[in-house]
Amino acid sequence: MWCCLLVAGLAVAGCQSPPPKPPDRPQWLSAETTVDLRDVVMERVTYKSGDLTILGQVCRPADPGPHPVLIFNHGGFGGLPDWENPNGFCAKTAEMGWAVAESSYRGEDGSEGDVEVCAGEVDDTLAMLRTMRGQTYADPDRIAMFGVSHGGCVTSRAVERGADVDVAVDVAGPADWGPLIKTVDRAAKLPSTSPTLKQIYRSTVDRVEDAIGGTPDQFPERYAERSPDPKKIARWDKPFLILHGGADTIVPVQQSCVLANKVGDFRAQRIDTQGGVVPQAPAGCGQLDWDDPPGSSTVDFDADRYLLVYDQVDHFLVDNNGLTQMTKDLFRFLEAKLPAG
Repeated sequence: MWCCLLVAGLAVAGCQSPPPKPPDRPQWLSAETTVDLRDVVMERVTYKSGDLTILGQVCRPADPGPHPVLIFNHGGFGGLPDWENPNGFCAKTAEMGWAVAESSYRGEDGSEGDVEVCAGEVDDTLAMLRTMRGQTYADPDRIAMFGVSHGGCVTSRAVERGADVDVAVDVAGPADWGPLIKTVDRAAKLPSTSPTLKQIYRSTVDRVEDAIGGTPDQFPERYAERSPDPKKIARWDKPFLILHGGADTIVPVQQSCVLANKVGDFRAQRIDTQGGVVPQAPAGCGQLDWDDPPGSSTVDFDADRYLLVYDQVDHFLVDNNGLTQMTKDLFRFLEAKLPAG
């Protein structure tokens, strides 16, 4: 009888399905702790973006989490500005409880490939997002993406490709590369332009034209391909914030105004240096409605798409009252729009 029971038991066990395997978590090719603070760990990571090996930095709270994730897309074309800096954006944001991931795009900081200007860099950011999502310290249900300047363009183009994040923020990102580079090129040749700005303008034009292969007149389609597509962004149904300085000397604020108008459903507000709402449109932005009542000390984030323009804030994000308010509004928007933890 015992033999019969044993055989029957084995037969039943053999018919049962094996327990499901846990989902595969993509991993970094390498992750090396570079700075170990009391409450924050800073790591240099590498990961795959297509066939390329890309470098990046992760800053995260020392406790296991999981923590809300912030994918930060840096500006410029020279790599991460805060490598191993315990006082940089990455580490300071991790102190606030975020797990922050920053990509050195292709062609930067030893990453493979070449700078492409808001093209392959979008692939690099999305690849980092997929890997970051799989980390045990990351909360996959609470992810934000934020980019500045070139990184703002990368963020908007990631949104147009349906980035799997819960909220996105574009700060002063180029929205139309062809007209922008023509404007910067003309400004570099004006006698009234300061020597410092002339050097920045010339460097920007040379870098972009070298990456794209020529001027906007020679290759208009290449510049258009690198510009965010408003129709595709309009299909993204998650919260999206655009921030821009009203005194931007690199990317005119009108670029963000045009993008917001073409995407549609943006609530536009102009903010003075004290945080009050100004009911007049910035110059060249009259296509949007700026009739919000003045006098408010904060922006009420009760809509999902906002364009906020800050008086006297330049592209370089020079420290002043406007920048302080911009930073506060950025994190208020993220906290308001992320799902509850």
